[in-house]
Amino acid sequence: MKSIGIDKNTSDVYECAAGLWHSVWPSAPVISVAAFVVPGQGAPLRPDLDGAETVFREDSFDTVTRIRRGRFYQSSGGLRGSLTDVLSHPVYGAAGSLSRGASSGRYTRQLVIFDQL
Repeated sequence: MKSIGIDKNTSDVYECAAGLWHSVWPSAPVISVAAFVVPGQGAPLRPDLDGAETVFREDSFDTVTRIRRGRFYQSSGGLRGSLTDVLSHPVYGAAGSLSRGASSGRYTRQLVIFDQL
């Protein structure tokens, strides 16, 4: 299962593959807070990322038909803003990280984590 994490400090998007968190680069995806609406109950939408249960990662957008294609992710259920070791960002390096791990090439970031639906 794939997971994404959004850095609370820099809003950088990270992806987990084989247990390693790496930055989504060169173009960061559009991430939107999403909600599944049940008829008669209204929309359980919370506009902030900290309270979001579901997010939508946009992979493509057709401007003619205005159709968005992408993937939904649900909250991992863990702490919002959990400390996670990530690989060095290809542009910023260790800037914005909470601790330096230059010998291992990993740095600690505060990520809000979502798992793919």
